Amino acid sequence: MDMKRIDPDHICVTGDLANLGLEEEFKQGALMLNSLGPESKVSVIPGNHDAYGLKYMDYIKTYWWRLKT
Repeated sequence: MDMKRIDPDHICVTGDLANLGLEEEFKQGALMLNSLGPESKVSVIPGNHDAYGLKYMDYIKTYWWRLKT
């Protein structure tokens, strides 16, 4: 991946990692996000396709929520 070679200070992924908002899509999205680097260098902003379905917030919190509280 070119981004790893370039080594940016931060990566912001802006939406639509999912197509239909299915749980499996969120799992795959998490694999991609984790491959980009540590949570201190990667942010994600969900898009409208990520917000399909009734459980999308649960999936975002389960698979993409990277902040530790």
